[in-house]
Amino acid sequence: MDDIKCKKLIGLIVKNKRDELGLTQEELSAQLDIDQSNLSNIENGKNYPSFTTFCTLVETLNIEPNEFLSFLKFSNNSKEAIDIEIQEYIKPLSTKLKTNVLEILKKINE
Repeated sequence: MDDIKCKKLIGLIVKNKRDELGLTQEELSAQLDIDQSNLSNIENGKNYPSFTTFCTLVETLNIEPNEFLSFLKFSNNSKEAIDIEIQEYIKPLSTKLKTNVLEILKKINE
């Protein structure tokens, strides 16, 4: 898996989970005890979180560590990176928009 894609997926997962919990970057960065700019760089796929930040993210966001790493090929249950990326982009959409995406996918597969 390429480094850029890895950072992007981890950042997308962090951002979506933060949004789901209704936290701002400022609030989450304070809970993580890191600069807001550092969190922004993680969410934008520019940087990896440090191991300490990763562990704190797991606790603070109440997220399973394997959810961050589900795109890695270490088991038969691993998903393709593209599947994870699609899921993460779709997750925050409204039901109406998800329905529209589904209809588009159905049309593509006809």
